Amino acid sequence: MPLFAQNVVRYQKIVIIKEEDPENLSSRLSELLSGEDCKLVNFGIFSRMIARSEILERFSRAAKTVLRASCFANVLGTIWSAEVNGSGTGCGLIAADDKIHVWRDL
Repeated sequence: MPLFAQNVVRYQKIVIIKEEDPENLSSRLSELLSGEDCKLVNFGIFSRMIARSEILERFSRAAKTVLRASCFANVLGTIWSAEVNGSGTGCGLIAADDKIHVWRDL
């Protein structure tokens, strides 16, 4: 069995956001992320007006801010990812032992 099939991540929650204004998107993401209590969450972000790269930048900035503001023991092991426009690609953050790791699909 392939290695990736053995280590499948099952998200506890999926959050769908549709927003056309960049400033509103940032504030909504900050608000949603600061109140998030699940450790495995996938955010589906849909927008026709905001560029994919800008959406991913705003998500990673908001998520890093929230994770750093929390007690690190509480967020250890958190995986938050964003998928843009249902494409199956996006970015994500993992709060690991030593730092917050970020990945992005090209």
